[in-house]
Formats: sequence, C-alpha cells, structure tokens
Amino acid sequence: MLINNQENIKNKIIKENLRVHQEESKIYDDFHIEIFNRYENRRTNKDIDYIKNLFEKNKMINLLDIGCGTGNISLRFIADNRFRITAVDLSKEMLEKFKKKVDAYKNIALICQSAEEFLSKNSKKYDVITIYSTLHHFYKPYSIFSKTLNIINKQGIIYLSHEPLCKKQQQKNLFSDVINFLDRVLSNFYYIYKLKKIPKINHTISDYYSKEGIDVDKLKEMLKYNFNILSYQEYSVNRMAITNLIDNKTVRTKKSFKLIAQKRN
Repeated sequence: MLINNQENIKNKIIKENLRVHQEESKIYDDFHIEIFNRYENRRTNKDIDYIKNLFEKNKMINLLDIGCGTGNISLRFIADNRFRITAVDLSKEMLEKFKKKVDAYKNIALICQSAEEFLSKNSKKYDVITIYSTLHHFYKPYSIFSKTLNIINKQGIIYLSHEPLCKKQQQKNLFSDVINFLDRVLSNFYYIYKLKKIPKINHTISDYYSKEGIDVDKLKEMLKYNFNILSYQEYSVNRMAITNLIDNKTVRTKKSFKLIAQKRN
C-alpha cells in the first residue's frame, strides 16, 4: 500500500510539472524573472566561467543539463566548442522553445524525458552535470542527486544552484519581510508592463520540495567520500534585480543555495 501511494504521489508530481510547464512555456523567460534578472544572471555567469576554467582548453567535455527548461544553463556553455551537451527535460513545450534558440549549434542533444527515467536508462558518464532550479521539483530529490553523482567522471563537476534551503538552514530578519513585500509589488508592475497581466499559476505540487526545502547537510554527507566542495554559497532569491541586490548586500536573507563540487581521482 505504501509503495502504491508513493508511486501515486510521484506520478501526480510528474503530471503537475507537465501541466505547469505547458502553461508556462510561452512566457517562461519573462515570467521567471527570479532566474533571468540581471543580478541572478551575473551570479550564474560567474559560476559558469569558474566551471569552464577548471578544464583544459583542448579537452572535450560531456555535459548533462538535468531539467534544462528553455536552456538557461546550457546556453551559457554552448558557444564553447569543448562542450558536448545533453539537455534533458520532461516538458516538450519547454524543449520546443529551447530548440529554436540552438538550431545553429551541433554540439547539443535535447531529450524529452523525466530525470528519473533518463537516469535509470543512462549508461554514459559526464564531466559536468548541472541541476539548476530543478531538484525541488522531484518527489525524491536526494535519490536523484545520488544517481547523478554515480555518473560523473573522475575530476568531473556537479553544479547545483537556485535551490531552496530547508527551513532550519534559512536565515531571515525583520527586513527580510520588507524586501519580500517590495519585491512582490515591483514584480507585479513588471508583469503588467511585460505580460499585460499578473500570471497566476499554481506551483504547489509541481515544486514539491520548494516549501520544505533541500537539506544541504544531506547533500554534503553524500558528497564527502568522493567529492571536494569547491564553492558553496547561501543567498537570497528575489524576482527583481534591485531587491536581489539590496537583500544580498545589506539585509542578507539566506533562503537559497548554490554548490559546486569536484569528484576526486
């Protein structure tokens, strides 16, 4: 009975992710400004440049982008001819939008499949695996993370970013609520200007672990035997670049994290 119930929950999460991303696909890049605002873009580009510089200039690098969406992370690697990219996502609508951005490139393969199914069938190993704003969508995020660690080559990199911290690891103060309110007001003005309306999309089930958050201590425990953590940061995520800047530089709310680790020889 328990196994059947777990399977039902997993299938419901997958179904909801399909629904949500079908609904979001046409407006995704304009809607998820917490991912695409200038502050977050600068932070992410810094991470990508750091990862690129870990590899030799003439090395061919196999990269797996799990939950690639419309291409946010893959597109930051694709112009570097060293990278051979496999981008996996559950939503065909998101991949269709992504495909239009990469038609001119030959170093990328787009695969429409759930991460669970892909990882269960995959026999290849990768030099870089990226999971950006994706882990909290899974019913069993720690199992997914564990499986990715098993398919990383020696000296390979796991990059995890824009994931919610679990409650016990978050840090907030009086001004955090003020920033959160300001961010909602400004982003609503942005949506009205850009999209002509404020989108109302229910992410309760699709972002299954978003409310509970990801326990970083569990991830670090899984990494400690075979990986070195090269970079770790806890930070705040806001929709608008200005509130991101104020929050991270002065208020210093901690509600998300990024992690870069390298597999030992």
